[in-house]
Amino acid sequence: MHTTVYDFLRNPVSIGTLVICKRQTVVDEQGRTKRVPHPQRIEVEDGLPAIVSRLMFERAQRKLANNQVDLSNLSRVPEAFLLRGHIRCGTCKWRMSTWTIRRKKICLALLLLRQPPQQVRQMP
Repeated sequence: MHTTVYDFLRNPVSIGTLVICKRQTVVDEQGRTKRVPHPQRIEVEDGLPAIVSRLMFERAQRKLANNQVDLSNLSRVPEAFLLRGHIRCGTCKWRMSTWTIRRKKICLALLLLRQPPQQVRQMP
């Protein structure tokens, strides 16, 4: 669910960027209409008066990206997953994700591998 503040922070109009021909409506193979990016999209820097500085806008974008990783699927046992989302695989570059298995009062934190085992390199 997006709020007005979220939409304001994501909109490049806040920093004065005017966008012309954002999207166009096309009909797909099933006959449904769909909005896609326009091929002749034009962005005019400083085309509008800026409400927020470019530096503040970029900081907000980084913070929103971190929030999406840090706050998605919060765990009931946060201390078991302190590095979740902050560690990346050296081979596939995916972020670490975890889950727990609870049996007989034992909680195991597992690392989810996102590639077939034959592609995983051995640690030195």
